[in-house]
Amino acid sequence: MQRLIGFSCQLAIHGDQMKRPQFVVADTMDLWLNIALPDLLSLIKRLDAFVLNDSEAHQLTKEDNVFAALKKIHKLGPKYVIIKKGSHGSILSGPKGFFICPAYPLHKVCEPTGAGDSFVGAMIGYLATAKGSVDNNIRRAMIYGSVVASFCCEGFGLKSTTGVTRNTKNRGFFTITR
Repeated sequence: MQRLIGFSCQLAIHGDQMKRPQFVVADTMDLWLNIALPDLLSLIKRLDAFVLNDSEAHQLTKEDNVFAALKKIHKLGPKYVIIKKGSHGSILSGPKGFFICPAYPLHKVCEPTGAGDSFVGAMIGYLATAKGSVDNNIRRAMIYGSVVASFCCEGFGLKSTTGVTRNTKNRGFFTITR
């Protein structure tokens, strides 16, 4: 099997070009589990945080119980593991224990495509700009990600997210943290 350019580039960037990165996160998809598992496992060893959805966690670990899957994934290397559960939110396992983050409640879901990517992007963006340690900010970052993912579900394509401002996101953030 040919090595995928994506993993080769990621490994090169992480290992060769970035000297002591502060925090490395990867979000996967079932395609990589299906066609590039050895490369993915090599990458996971180098991560600080690994994000995947519940079906990918099951596929990777062969565990039906999400907490058993989290334990197995930690043994692969990452300090933090986040399992996305769609409309049921997400679960973090890290040095300070577990955190169950709710999905932002929506009365109507129009189209959920891209919500998981929006969640991770917003979470990482929050962490990149937050002051203090990852441990002190990751839970808030997940809530922020949940709010941003909700905008993605409210419409088709970019229409639902391009008009979102920090104030709009903050309203959702404060609603969910109350």
